[in-house]
Amino acid sequence: MSFRFLRWSPLLFMLMAPLLTSAQDVPVFHWVRDVRISSLSATTPCAAPLDSHFFQQTRPGWPDMRMANDKGEAVASVVRTAKVVRTRTVRTYWSAEQRAATVDEATGLQVELNLRDKEDIPGGLRIITPLKDFRHRVQVESSADGTTWTSVGPPSVIFDYSRHVDARNDLIEFNADNHRLFRITIADLTSEQDLQLLELQRRLRGIDETDRTERTLIARRPFRIDRIDFYRDVSLPEGSDLQMTPYPANHFATSPNDSKHQTILTFTTQNEPITEIRILTDAENFSRTAKIEAEINNVNDRSEWQLVSTGTISRFAVGTIQNEELALKIVERQQSRYRITIENRDSPPLSISGVELSGPAYELAFLASPGQNLRLEYGSPNAPAGKYDSAALKAALKNGIATLPATLDGPRINSNAPKNPRWAFWNDTRVLVVSIIVVASLLGWGLVRAGKRIDAASPPQN
Repeated sequence: MSFRFLRWSPLLFMLMAPLLTSAQDVPVFHWVRDVRISSLSATTPCAAPLDSHFFQQTRPGWPDMRMANDKGEAVASVVRTAKVVRTRTVRTYWSAEQRAATVDEATGLQVELNLRDKEDIPGGLRIITPLKDFRHRVQVESSADGTTWTSVGPPSVIFDYSRHVDARNDLIEFNADNHRLFRITIADLTSEQDLQLLELQRRLRGIDETDRTERTLIARRPFRIDRIDFYRDVSLPEGSDLQMTPYPANHFATSPNDSKHQTILTFTTQNEPITEIRILTDAENFSRTAKIEAEINNVNDRSEWQLVSTGTISRFAVGTIQNEELALKIVERQQSRYRITIENRDSPPLSISGVELSGPAYELAFLASPGQNLRLEYGSPNAPAGKYDSAALKAALKNGIATLPATLDGPRINSNAPKNPRWAFWNDTRVLVVSIIVVASLLGWGLVRAGKRIDAASPPQN
C-alpha cells in the first residue's frame, strides 16, 4: 500500500528541483569582461571606468557583481564615483651653479651651468639683471658630458619695455630630459638704448620753420647678469570634485497635451546614474516650469510615474540681457524611463529637439598584483551582495594612494551561465515560495493518506 504514495514522487521531484537549483552556493553571472592593466611591479590599487552596459545589466546597488582572478578566487573591489583632483601649481626657484662664462662677438655671451647633487631637473630658468629697456635672444642647451650640446627648445626672448609699458620677461621655459649640464647663449650682447637726447637745430625765417636737423645719441652698454636661477613647477592637490560624464538618451519623443497646455517629453536610458537633464531648444525669450518623473514599479509590481524633481527652464536674449537656464537638476537615480512635463500655459509650445543627460562617472577600484589576470563578472537576477575582505583596498583609497588606470574589455556572455532563459522563472522568489507551500502540502497530504490506510489495514484489537 505504501507503493501508491510513490506515484507522487515524480511530481514532488519536479517541484523540488527549482528549490535545489536555487540553493546553489555560487551564483552564476551572465556577463564577463577581462580587466586590462599595465605591467605591475608590486600590489597596486587600480581603477577601471564603468560604462552603460554595466549599469544596464546589473541590479540597483550592484549586488550582482564580482571580481575574480584566473584561479576563480574572489578579488575585493569597490564601485565608487570617479573624482577629478583639483591642483595648484607651486613654483620653486634655486640659484644655479656657474661652471664657465665666455664672450664671443659672433655668438654672444655663453654661460655654462650645472645641477648640484640631489637637485631636481628644472623646467626653466630665470635671468636676474638690474637693467631695463632691453631685448635679447636666448638659446638654452643641455648636455650629459659637457662636450655634446643639444637644444632644449626653440630660442626665447627676454625683454624689458618698462620705459613704454609695464612689461618684462626674464623667464625661459624648456624641457631638459635628464641632463644636468646647461649652456645659455645670449645674442646681441650690446643693446642700443635711445637716451632720448634729441638735438634740434632749427633754422627759422620769421615764424616759418625752414629747416630741421635731428640727431639721436645712442648709448652702448653691456648686458649684465647678476644671477641665474633654475625653477621647477610642482602640482599639489587641493581637493577633488565629482567627475561628470554624458550619458545617452534613447527613444526621445515629444507629444502635446493641448487640453492641459503642456508639452510631454519622454526618453529612455540604460539605467545610468543621471543627475542633470538639459533641454535642447532654439527658442528664445521664454520661461517655463517643468516637472520630471521616472517610471517605477510599485508594491503591486505595476508601473507608475513617480515625481523626481521640478524646475524652470528659461532663455532671455533682449539687448544686454543674455541669460540661459536649460538644465534641470535631479537627485542621482538609475531608472530606464523618464517623462518631463513642460507647462506652456497660454503661450505657444517650445520647439524641442532633444535632451542631453549627464551624471557622475563611476569606476571599479581594486587591488592588483603582478602576474594576475583579473575579470569582472556581473548580471544575475538573484545573486546576493558579496562580503569580501576589502580592508586593505579601502585603507589605500582612504589614504589617497593614486590608482593606476585600468580598462575593461568588451562584454561577453559567460559560458557557465544557463543556456535556457526559461530557468530564470524558477529564480523568482514568489515562485519558490509557492513551490515550497505546494511541496509541503503534498507531503502532508500524502502522510495523512498513508496513515489512514495503515489504520484501515490494521486488524481490530480484542
